[in-house]
This record gives sequence, C-alpha cells and structure tokens, in this order.
Amino acid sequence: MNTYLKVGDVASLLEVTYSTISKYYALFEKNNYRFKRNNQGNLIFSDNDVELFRKLIQLKNTPDFTVEKAVVHLVEESMVDTIDLTRHIQNMTIKHAELEQLIQYQAQIIKMQQKQQHRIEELYKIHEKSVREIEELINQKKLFNQP
Repeated sequence: MNTYLKVGDVASLLEVTYSTISKYYALFEKNNYRFKRNNQGNLIFSDNDVELFRKLIQLKNTPDFTVEKAVVHLVEESMVDTIDLTRHIQNMTIKHAELEQLIQYQAQIIKMQQKQQHRIEELYKIHEKSVREIEELINQKKLFNQP
C-alpha cells in the first residue's frame, strides 16, 4: 500500500526546509505536474513524489541545471514514461484481444473435434454391427453348406 506524506514529513526525510519543498512542488505544478491532495485539500506526497524530489535535488546540484530546468526536465521525463506506459498498455490490450480471439477459435475447434469424436464413435458402432452381421451370415452359410 502506498503511504502518503505531508510537506513537513517530506522536508524532514530529504533534509531540506519546509519552504524548499513548497517551492519545489509549486514549480512542478506550474509545469502541469499534479500532486495528490487529501479530503481536506492538503497536499500529500507518494513514494514516487518523494523520489521525484530526490531526483530534483540531485539534478539541481549538477552544473547544467537550475531548479527550474531540473523541474522541466523531470516533468518531461515523467511525460515520456507516461506515454511509454500508455503505449505498453495499448499493446497489452491488443494482445489480450488477440488472445481472446484465439481462445474462441480454440473453443470452436474443440467443439468440432467433439462432434467428430461422436461421429467416429457412431461409425465404430455401425462397423461393429456390420461385422457381427457378416459373421452371422458366414456362420449361416457354413451351416447350409455342411455335408
């Protein structure tokens, strides 16, 4: 189960100030990233959100990134991940539909095989009856042809 943390909890966990986390989430939301809110409307952060803040802290400390650039980069990365996940789900949905069709086709084949098996059994019974009748005829002929 996913646990949710408040702003102060995240700040303590990441060893930054409350205002730093406030600044970070405001920048993310400015770039169309949305965080969850509880029933009272207070922000709450998932484990994934905390990891996002961790990545932000790492990126902003590299020479090529400001906090703003790091946020934009992470939001774009998140969108790419979402797009990839959406594509994967679409592919899985297509595969699921193909499997459903295959299962239906297999069910039809099984039904036809059962009908064929039943017909084979009927033909075998007819064959057995014919063999018995032939044997009876042979026996009758032997009786008539005895000296």
